[in-house]
Amino acid sequence: MKNNKWIKWIIWAIGGCAIVYLYLQYSGKLEKGHIVLTQGETNKVTLKDTLWIAESTCRGCAYENSTSFDIEDSSGLIKLISIKTTDESAANTDGGSISKTLILLPTAIGTTTIKQYKYYGAQMTAKDSASYKSYSIEIKK
Repeated sequence: MKNNKWIKWIIWAIGGCAIVYLYLQYSGKLEKGHIVLTQGETNKVTLKDTLWIAESTCRGCAYENSTSFDIEDSSGLIKLISIKTTDESAANTDGGSISKTLILLPTAIGTTTIKQYKYYGAQMTAKDSASYKSYSIEIKK
């Protein structure tokens, strides 16, 4: 009989942990996984992955509020969903940089190359469109 109590207690504890994990995951309090894309290699991802490109812009400069980003996908397999802005500097701090995280989602299986553009003003200029970063991505099921 004593062994059965331990087994029941272990099953109860595992079940409780699973419930807490599911609550945290679905309430958004648990950091969901993501893949930070890198240049110069093929990034292998699945349809369920969230993709990030880490960028930044200057803090307190003329371009701080007008810097924007876009992607061009050669195969139409990746969509830019949002851009997360994070400024961890104190409000009274001059200079530095503001983190910009481009959040992308794969939409279909295949191989593609995306170009990521960074624009420094309200209007895209020839200089902006001539400068980009390339990322190769292989999307699997």
